[in-house]
Amino acid sequence: MIQCVIYFRRGGGGVLWKLIGLSIVGAGGVVGYAWYDSDFRKSVEDSVPYADQVLGYVFENLPAPKSPQPVL
Repeated sequence: MIQCVIYFRRGGGGVLWKLIGLSIVGAGGVVGYAWYDSDFRKSVEDSVPYADQVLGYVFENLPAPKSPQPVL
């Protein structure tokens, strides 16, 4: 008689959660840098569909970025 035993590991979906977390962090980085650099924002809006609508919605609630101060 052959017996099959299946072992289930706890936390087997960890790869999925890591991928989701990494995607959120990456998207946050793109939005943050687009808020800081208007040329980058323009290139994202030109290359990603519906990015102009999403960025417009996000940026309407944020203050305008300050211009960088020269380092002495």
